[in-house]
Amino acid sequence: MASRPVAALPRPGSFIDWLTTARSDVPDEARGPLLGQLAVSSTSVLIGMLNWVMVAVLTLVRRPEPAILAVTGTAVIVLAIRIAVIHRVDQARRAGRPMQIEASLWCAMAWCAMHGVQSFVAMTTGDPVLMVLWTAQILGSLSAITAINFAAPRLAFLLVLLCLVPLVAGTPFSGYPGLLLLIPMAPPFLLGVWMILRNFHGLVVDTLVSEWSNARLARHDPLTGLLNRHGLDQALKSICTEASDRLTILCVDLDGFKLINDTYGHIAGDRLLEEVGARLSRAVRPADRVARIGGDEFMIVAQGLDPTATQALAERLVATLSGEPYLIDGTRVRVGASAGHASLPGDAEDIADLWVQADRALYAAKQAR
Repeated sequence: MASRPVAALPRPGSFIDWLTTARSDVPDEARGPLLGQLAVSSTSVLIGMLNWVMVAVLTLVRRPEPAILAVTGTAVIVLAIRIAVIHRVDQARRAGRPMQIEASLWCAMAWCAMHGVQSFVAMTTGDPVLMVLWTAQILGSLSAITAINFAAPRLAFLLVLLCLVPLVAGTPFSGYPGLLLLIPMAPPFLLGVWMILRNFHGLVVDTLVSEWSNARLARHDPLTGLLNRHGLDQALKSICTEASDRLTILCVDLDGFKLINDTYGHIAGDRLLEEVGARLSRAVRPADRVARIGGDEFMIVAQGLDPTATQALAERLVATLSGEPYLIDGTRVRVGASAGHASLPGDAEDIADLWVQADRALYAAKQAR
């Protein structure tokens, strides 16, 4: 999942959000990579533009009329804006940042609409060469649309409509009655396009959701839903790359957990660990990371805490875990907790040493009880 381009999610409730909404079982964490598939590169747009240039130039040569000049000029402006917007998306992709694709999708809609208008104008000329070329151009565009935008079937279908409907609408003005056959041919064609989009979308979504689920399982503890050691390692690497604030690791260990586990059974012990994880998550800031390292040992990673705030957090965590009893299968049980902490800079020279110093601080805290 990490190797796939990720798009920033559209504003909730916006038209783009509706157009790009996937199946309801797709979590937001998987939706970003899914929408990343919609980000076409400027290179692919330029390559696709070559056919349009040839057809548009020939249209101008054969019919240098005001309407065609105006429509072609507008299309050039739309294309230039689209390339500029896609270039910014490319920059975000190369930098590894979430891509803002909303403007790019609006440009895609405008570009398809211009394709449709140009094909309509070509049909009204009655020029058989232009009608054939623009029909071929539209059909070629539809192939690219369905291949690129499968991640958002509604968007892809709208782009298809913007290209195809004006072409079909122009057939009554072509002077060729036989072309009217395109009108009854369009609905079954569109139905087929929609079925292909939905089927392909389902296959891709299943793959992405499976990848996301596997990646999440690799980073999270299945019992508590907290980060596991591997996930915490990744979080620490990300923090060290992005920020230079004071970094603190707090190690928390339960006192008396083994007795509860032996007395009430492993199922009760698991439920106790789940509740401990929930209490820890509620006791820290949203930006702090909470992990279950193994057994009854937990870790919290926090940034920007001075020594006084760090000590206050450690005391609050101990009080949170040991203050109120836990209701497990109708039985109230209590556990104690110990916490130790270390910070970088101050207590350690690097991340590996920070782990060691925090663990030593926890051991000292348990010995002092």
